[in-house]
Amino acid sequence: MSYIAPNPRPYRSSAWSDVTASGQPRIKFPLPQEATIQLAAYAFDQSFQMAVSSFGSSGPSPKNTPASTFSTDCTDANAILTSYSQPADKMGGLCEFDASFHRVPASWSDFKQLPYTFPGFAGAQGYAGWRPIDTLTVPCRIQYDYFVLDPANVLSGCIDGTPAPATAILDSSGAAPTCVYKLGDIPQINRSFFCITEGGAYTPNYSSRTMVLAPAGGIGVGDLFWQQTLPKKETFIGWASNASTSRWNSTVWNGTSDSIGTVGQLVAEDSRIEAYAGNIIQRITIYVLAK
Repeated sequence: MSYIAPNPRPYRSSAWSDVTASGQPRIKFPLPQEATIQLAAYAFDQSFQMAVSSFGSSGPSPKNTPASTFSTDCTDANAILTSYSQPADKMGGLCEFDASFHRVPASWSDFKQLPYTFPGFAGAQGYAGWRPIDTLTVPCRIQYDYFVLDPANVLSGCIDGTPAPATAILDSSGAAPTCVYKLGDIPQINRSFFCITEGGAYTPNYSSRTMVLAPAGGIGVGDLFWQQTLPKKETFIGWASNASTSRWNSTVWNGTSDSIGTVGQLVAEDSRIEAYAGNIIQRITIYVLAK
């Protein structure tokens, strides 16, 4: 009968400077179960041993280091280092620590019921063509996009202000994730807002926002006159028709066009930035169907 030790290299002298795996990797799936890519965007924890003198003040490798580069005992070239624990003394000049590695997730969408305020239509209250501003609880698409904060250029050649694709790893879909120099370089997606035009011209600004849409040429209501808006009332009705037919296959309004086209989705609120794991950052954007 033969016996194979679970760790064939349990001891090295204090001259040992390489990072050697201790035990088996512990696989985990940090994305929620409803994520269609949950099992592809996996992560794992691994215990390692190395000489205390080689651990150094900042650890054996910087964040974002691919697992296969971190240690020859690891084979995953796309999972990147996100954290490691305080080293524990194993005597003999050795220490042991745990390191976590994550695959960068590809984009994915979730769907939930959320409240959204839809615009009204200008007109005499109670007459055809008029519609009140209305807040309804409707299905919303929640989009998760992922970026890697890489100021040390471990994975890419990104520079301050300009995102760049990673050159060393692939995300869970097999595409190169986008790296940024700082958090502020992650592209912001602003919520869809509607504006009043002046003299037929349109310049997006915060002072002209409105939640009441008027038709082409504007409309008079008693002593009041509602100037034409962007989008026009007719355009928004076309978007609602697209959304009813194509649903989430319709396109997202770019915020400036007054064309019906295939538009059917609006951005419900400004995207927000949240930490995912280590230097992997997620951008969360909520979309709603025009109605």
